[in-house]
Order: sequence, then structure tokens, then C-alpha cells
Amino acid sequence: MDPDQRLSALEQKVEAWQMLDARLKSIEDSIRKMSPKSSLREWIQTFSPLVTAIAVFAIGFIFKDSVVQALEREKLDLSYVSNVRDLIKGFDTAQEQSSADSNAVALAMYGRFSLVPLIERLQGGDVAQLAAERGLRIVGSGDPAAACSAFTRILLDPARQYTWQAHKAVVRLMGAAECVPNSAVLDAYLADLRSLSDPARLPAFAKRFSNQGAFDAENVDAFKTQVEDSLAILTVSRARADSGEKTWWK
Repeated sequence: MDPDQRLSALEQKVEAWQMLDARLKSIEDSIRKMSPKSSLREWIQTFSPLVTAIAVFAIGFIFKDSVVQALEREKLDLSYVSNVRDLIKGFDTAQEQSSADSNAVALAMYGRFSLVPLIERLQGGDVAQLAAERGLRIVGSGDPAAACSAFTRILLDPARQYTWQAHKAVVRLMGAAECVPNSAVLDAYLADLRSLSDPARLPAFAKRFSNQGAFDAENVDAFKTQVEDSLAILTVSRARADSGEKTWWK
């Protein structure tokens, strides 16, 4: 082999060694980069039982109050059911107005939760109806938003479950509770009552009551006056709110 050929072969070997050296360095760099990740995994494996225990403790500590509160609410619900049941029983068996009133006031202390039993007793006899209305006035004063919503549902009830006397009582209660946001319902009610100047319209109007046969032309004027009185109260309430007085609906 002449000198030129030997020199060329030697240069080729040198280049091969350089390429091999570069690949080795590349592999070493890759290993160095992977090393911390491997160390992190080992660290997690070592301390994972401790981390798990701490996490369980923290979750238990965080949710302990929620569990206690849930248990307390459960006790309160059971107490509410028991107490309300006794009050309703006393209400339904009361013969004297004072006794019925006492039960109605006690029921009203439960706020919005007393709306259903009190509203149902608007359909009882004179004693029960007067007592229920007194209780509902208290609820309307303490929680007017819930009370006004319940009163409005009665006037618009598509199932026609309530007597005309209950409707009339609810109209009074809407004025007492200052149900200004629901005044449009009373406006429509008044328009319907005024249309009864035509006696032919009376049967269709009376169908909204569970005792439609008991509502006749003699009841129209008194009912209309009651709606007008409640709307007058709401007009005053709205004017006070417009003048800057604080109200429940603003």
C-alpha cells in the first residue's frame, strides 16, 4: 500500500473514532439528564406512605366540620318534623281561637318551612282560617320573598286546589307582606273581577276555585275591594322604595 493510501485509511479510522467518541458523549449526556428523574421516582417511592398518611389526615380534618354539620342538620330536621307534627295536631284539634292562634304563631317561627301547613289551614273553618292567616302574616314579615312566591302560586294554581276564601285571604296577605314584585298578578286578578260586571263571565271566573259553586255575584264586590286595598298598599310601598327607603326586594 503506497503512503497516500495508508494516510487515507488512517484518516478514515480517526474520523470513525471521533464519531464513536461523539456518540459516547451523547449517551452520557442522556444518562445524566435521566438521572434526576430516576432519583425523584425513588424519593416518591420512599416517602409515599408518609405522604398518603398526611393527605388522609388533612382530608379528615377538612371534612370533619362538614360531617358534624350534616349530623346536626339531620337532628334539626328530625326535631322539626316532631315539633311541627305536634303543632299541626294541636292546630287541627283547637276549638278556641286563642289555642289555634298559639299553634299558628308557633308554626310561623319555623319561617318558610311553615308555609305549606299554614296555607293548607286557610281552607279550614273560621277558627283555623283566622289563625292560619295570622301565622302567615308573621312569615310574610320575616321572609317576604318566600311568602310572596307561595302566595302567588296559590292565585295562579292551575290545579284549582284552593277555595275562594283562601284566595281572598292570600290577596290580603300579599298586601301585608308588601309583595310589590308580584303586583302584576293582583292587577290581572282585579281586571278579571271587574269583568264580572257581565254576569255571564262569572262561571268561567269561578272555575279557578275548588269550591266554584260557592262563589256568586254577592261575593264579587267585597273580593274586588280587597284586591284594590292590597294594590293600594303595594303602590305606597313602591313609592317609598322609589324615594330611597330600603325594602326587601331592592
